Amino acid sequence: MKNFDFYFAGIATGKIFDDTVRVFHHNMLASYLQKKIIDKTAHNMREYKKNPDILNGFVRNAPWMKLGAPGKLFVDSGAFSVWTKGAAINVDEYIEWLNSNADCLTLFGQVDKIPGTFGITPTREQIREAAMETMDNYYYMRARLANPDGLLYTFHYGEPFDILYGMLNKAQNMKYMALGGLVGKSKMERDVFLREAFEVIKRSANPKIKVHAFGMTDFDLIKKYPIYSVDSTSWLMTAINGIIGTKYGSIVVSEKQGDRNEHYSNRFPAARLAEVQADTVGRYGFTFEELSNDLDKRIYYNADFTKDKIEHTERPVQRHSRILFKK
Repeated sequence: MKNFDFYFAGIATGKIFDDTVRVFHHNMLASYLQKKIIDKTAHNMREYKKNPDILNGFVRNAPWMKLGAPGKLFVDSGAFSVWTKGAAINVDEYIEWLNSNADCLTLFGQVDKIPGTFGITPTREQIREAAMETMDNYYYMRARLANPDGLLYTFHYGEPFDILYGMLNKAQNMKYMALGGLVGKSKMERDVFLREAFEVIKRSANPKIKVHAFGMTDFDLIKKYPIYSVDSTSWLMTAINGIIGTKYGSIVVSEKQGDRNEHYSNRFPAARLAEVQADTVGRYGFTFEELSNDLDKRIYYNADFTKDKIEHTERPVQRHSRILFKK
């Protein structure tokens, strides 16, 4: 998919995160709350820039590794996670940390204001007040960052669209923003929200702004709307659950789930198994047996497969798109 970035969200272990960014050159998203792991990867990225040949040693025991330049690093503030515990992110400390890693971070989410109290539905007034404070926090952070264009203003599901319209008219030079609050919403809810959001963007004084959708894994909606980037944890969670993605759909490979109908050994006739293996996981240098016994390899495989899927996905020209998003 051209003009599109996919960020692999979630950290299984520090080693896997580091390998995935540096060795597999995938884009990764992590939380500021995991800054120790990010700091280590940033250090290793700097070492790579000094000596790109440093990665050559990785392939000696893992010939399936695909070496390349490090991927992009995207950091989320972690404000929502902290809010669920009744606390808040220290904005100035976050800014200081972002500036210390400005040479390695491509994008970073702002500290957004979450309305109300966790577990209690906020009022309309609380939602509007939080949305206004989020906007103020964006400007506060932007003025103090070494790379202000890497900062993403975030507009959330449920916030008044007049605030988004006003923000885009005020910040006409803003190059990138994010849409949040989509996790847990139904496909219809996400569709309606995205349609309205992009209609507002189109009418604003900043119609060509790039848009990131947090937690967005629906390929139908990704193809339907001009979203520039998304992030997802599905590649990681499916691997943890013993599942991999293939051209045949999701397949169970974990040896602990060998009695399931979806398990590869039961899903395909024994006479075809070698052919299927060569045509699916074999293309990435793995066997079903390796993936059934090794979680790390399932994670690496799913990351590579997902990246391939993204790169070969085309956005069809649709009547809806021509009406809303024509140049």
